[in-house]
Amino acid sequence: MQRLKALVTGTLPTFVDAGANFGSSEIGEDNLLSQLQKHSRVLHFSGDDTWTNLFPSQFNVSHPYPSFNVQDLHTVDNGCIDHLFPALDELKANGNVSWDFFVAHFLGVDHVGHSFGPDTVPMAEKLTQVNGWLSRVFDSIDNDTLVVVIGDHGMDAKGDHGGDSENEVSAALFLYAKNLYTPSPELDTLLASLAPLEAEHKQQHETYLDTSTTYRSIQQIDIVPTLSVLLGVPIPFGNLGAAIPELLHVAPRAAPTPPATAASAAAAANLVEVARANARQMHTYLLAYSSARGAGATLDIGGSGSAALDSLFEAAERAYNATMHRGIDSGGDVAQMHAVYLQYMAFMRTALAAARRVWARFDVPLIILGVALFAAAVGFSVSAVAIWWRFLSCDCCFGGLWCAVGSFFVGAVIGAATAQYFGGFVPILVQFLPSDEGQSIISKQHEIILLSSIFGISSFCAATFIWSHMYHTTVKKTKSKRRKESNNLFSLGNAQEVSEWILSIVLLVLSNGVPVSDSYTIHEEAVTVYLLQTFGAYMLLASLNAKSIDIRRKLFAFTIVFMLLTRFSLCSTVCREEKAQTCIPTFNAMPNSSVASPLTVFALAVMIPVVLLVVRRSLNGNDGMRSSRHSLWLDVAVPCSLCASFVYWGLDALHGNNLFVGAWVFMKAVKVWWARLACFGFTAASLSLWWLDPFGSIGRQTSSAGLRRKEYFKFSGEAYLGFVVCVFAVLFTFQKPMGGVMLAVEMVQIVVLMEMHACLAGDSTEPGPSAFSDEKQQRHRGGDTKLRRVVLFTAVLHIVGQRYYFATGHQFTLSSIQWEVAFVGLFETSFVLGPAFMALNTFGGPMLAMAAVPLVGLWRRQDGGDGDGDAGARIAVRDAGAAVVAACACAGLWGFGATAMVGHFRRHLMVWSVFAPKFLGTDVGVVVLESWAIVVVGGLGLRRVLWDLTAARE
Repeated sequence: MQRLKALVTGTLPTFVDAGANFGSSEIGEDNLLSQLQKHSRVLHFSGDDTWTNLFPSQFNVSHPYPSFNVQDLHTVDNGCIDHLFPALDELKANGNVSWDFFVAHFLGVDHVGHSFGPDTVPMAEKLTQVNGWLSRVFDSIDNDTLVVVIGDHGMDAKGDHGGDSENEVSAALFLYAKNLYTPSPELDTLLASLAPLEAEHKQQHETYLDTSTTYRSIQQIDIVPTLSVLLGVPIPFGNLGAAIPELLHVAPRAAPTPPATAASAAAAANLVEVARANARQMHTYLLAYSSARGAGATLDIGGSGSAALDSLFEAAERAYNATMHRGIDSGGDVAQMHAVYLQYMAFMRTALAAARRVWARFDVPLIILGVALFAAAVGFSVSAVAIWWRFLSCDCCFGGLWCAVGSFFVGAVIGAATAQYFGGFVPILVQFLPSDEGQSIISKQHEIILLSSIFGISSFCAATFIWSHMYHTTVKKTKSKRRKESNNLFSLGNAQEVSEWILSIVLLVLSNGVPVSDSYTIHEEAVTVYLLQTFGAYMLLASLNAKSIDIRRKLFAFTIVFMLLTRFSLCSTVCREEKAQTCIPTFNAMPNSSVASPLTVFALAVMIPVVLLVVRRSLNGNDGMRSSRHSLWLDVAVPCSLCASFVYWGLDALHGNNLFVGAWVFMKAVKVWWARLACFGFTAASLSLWWLDPFGSIGRQTSSAGLRRKEYFKFSGEAYLGFVVCVFAVLFTFQKPMGGVMLAVEMVQIVVLMEMHACLAGDSTEPGPSAFSDEKQQRHRGGDTKLRRVVLFTAVLHIVGQRYYFATGHQFTLSSIQWEVAFVGLFETSFVLGPAFMALNTFGGPMLAMAAVPLVGLWRRQDGGDGDGDAGARIAVRDAGAAVVAACACAGLWGFGATAMVGHFRRHLMVWSVFAPKFLGTDVGVVVLESWAIVVVGGLGLRRVLWDLTAARE
């Protein structure tokens, strides 16, 4: 959208405009189309429906087509030619047409790039098709028609775009007219004189297509004043482009053919007049901008502000008056007129550079306020972990929680009142900032939000700790020593406890501190591997210190498997542009393709039984499988769901690799209906069967003659693992083949990690835990858990989620977004389901890890609390809930690091290519993961298991 906006307004697109690509709104700025409409020109349009969203009333005739379905290669293009060629045939037949300006926006080349890549057979076929259309267009026009062939962006080696590489931000401009125009030698001389100025603003002569011919590079917005002049309408008010001299260094048509010298002078004079009108328009706009922004909002040119721009413009005006007052009839000096033109160009290019700097000016006080609020939210999340743990360790839950909630609202009201009546501290703080960072739109409302948040969170934390302290000192003095020790939040009784706290902090700081360096961010996927291997090394040492030989053996074996799986996840890579020389992409069939390899589809088929086997062995208890629901869920519903997804992506790979002979429309219909009926149907069935009976679905009969009440607590972890498997099946549907393989690896790694956790916990409770055991081996662990271990394994799950964000084919770059997933099971674009599918694809790895977090508190345990069933149920809620809250705190730290660092590095050279995409991707991920944790993990999965657990205690 932002490129189309620039092509008609001449203004600079902003980074924030990128969000409008997903929901464009009408452009209210002065633009070329509005000027044509005001001057009674007839406008026709056909193609990408983004145009009609941006300009709903400018076109007299419009034929928009949906643009988001990147797998639809032909609909938009066919619509364009269905309406463009009849209009051209009318011109060819009658020599007259009912339109003045026709926009035809083709999308086939763009969609082929996204779906297959640039170096593929479909791209060759589409380019051949486009060449045929262009030939027909050129043959149909008359001598008074100009054809402008322009791209709004390029594409990278994979066919995607959205980054800042040269291939992505460069596009071709080709203009064709039958009224042949031969550039004069004077124009060549002028362009040679213009080259140093353009080079200063990063516009070079470049060679394309491996030929010796060079082509001049221009600003894309230069097309706006050029077309405005050629069509005889005013240049749009906010334009910052300069008219293209090659099209305007011509003599007026009205005069008879003059002598060569006079013709050159007339052409030069025409160009100078156009440049002057262009410069005056730009100068008027910049004066209006400075006036609207206030006295302090000037366009800074080397620290001298708008005065430098005014000086350049006035110098050009003086040169114009001195040179052009003689007129051109006397054969004025062409060289002097060219010098005047160069002065106007110097003003316009300098103004453009100044505008770029102003457009990139940041509201530092508002940034600081946002970072402070984020820090307060993270602090609240961290304190909430301790508060949850402390309250659920005793019977003071409800009274203390009500007190905390009430204190939060009271504190928020006090903070808001303080800001309202005693505010104004922001102007004081701004005085300590550099003079160029003090401009801000911060208001009283911002101060109210800040103080109410800080006061509310502080009151919440203070009230909970005071209540808990009073409760334990006045009411619970008679409780046992063991209970008191379990309430110690940060017990540091031995070296292992200290080391677990230290390891947790180190892992969280290093994983969430990635944005402190651009190199660290670029190589973030490798950082996640090193951190997980560090945790594995620690667990190897812990296994050597285990008291039980059996646990020592099991913990060592599981740790080795965990580390091997981490290493195996590196088999899937998507390379950032910055690593193009050292990185080999393996996610797709070829580095320059968006299609999956057939070998990857085979690996996907292999991983399905592997996951089912691991899940079955982990769920197989000492009494085997008893429930018919178990066979229906794990033996039928879940395998069918995974196999249906495999078939869907297998069909997609066959089509993408040209191994399927048949019409594209037929393949599209087959894939859509298969996804709807098989993929979605079996996935919904597996989730429904688990929801009906979580314990019965894992083979635990819940009738009065079946599962005993104490065993509910013992098998609650296995029951919740069933929910994690259902989540895996859902996410598996929306992963491309290599992404599905990696998601399956993550599922296995999560089960292994939980077995490692059970081994550590069981080392202090004999007999130890048994993973993948037979009937003679009992699986159990103590009912009480230390907070340090909950935090440690939750932090590891957080890093596992980050690791598989990258392994499933994603990077913090716009070009790595897998747009085709938005159309799984859909014929047309859906602005509800499409974004939901994209979220499940993009954040599938972190979402699966987040779904597994409650296992930290539920896996492989038995009733605790001196045989007190109510205490055991409360401890289960405490451990699982603390893990979820800790996971939310980890996600908050993840987002806080990216937000704070993008603010700090706002002037960094790599801000737009590294830090800003990292900030956007991470903060969107935080919103998605926090919502997922509250609605799905806590509100759906964990709550359903705890319902049965609570009912069994009654």
